[in-house]
Amino acid sequence: MCLGCDLAQYLVHKFNKISRDIKMRNLFLTFLFSFFAASAQADELISERSALLDVVSNKVLHLRLFGIKLKIIEDGTIEGKAMGWDVVGDWKWQGGFFCRSMLWGERDIGYNCQEVSIKNKKIKFTSDRGSGASAQFSIKPIPAVD
Repeated sequence: MCLGCDLAQYLVHKFNKISRDIKMRNLFLTFLFSFFAASAQADELISERSALLDVVSNKVLHLRLFGIKLKIIEDGTIEGKAMGWDVVGDWKWQGGFFCRSMLWGERDIGYNCQEVSIKNKKIKFTSDRGSGASAQFSIKPIPAVD
């Protein structure tokens, strides 16, 4: 799955178990799918490791809907938080794709190679080499430590 898709799918699954109101669940799912839907404007494909690092170095990738904040670090590691749990992983650039494995808390998110694109100061990861689900993150500076 894509960088944030497994987390999103897990949270939707949890939401479905908790929610007893069909209308509320349908409203939430409509919002969720529209949030992840691709818009008509073309994305700029990132095809080189250096181009990815130009975008993500010293930045936090933020998916506010699920409280996901991730850092993709030049040394090949991923770190961050999602819903209060640590996210850790490794990544490499392979054949024009961002290939990563991650853990969310104790849950193994697994290995997946993803297409990466950017549009309007947002970065999108599309799983299964561009043919799967996608998640779009805001790109934020790393907060200064006082």
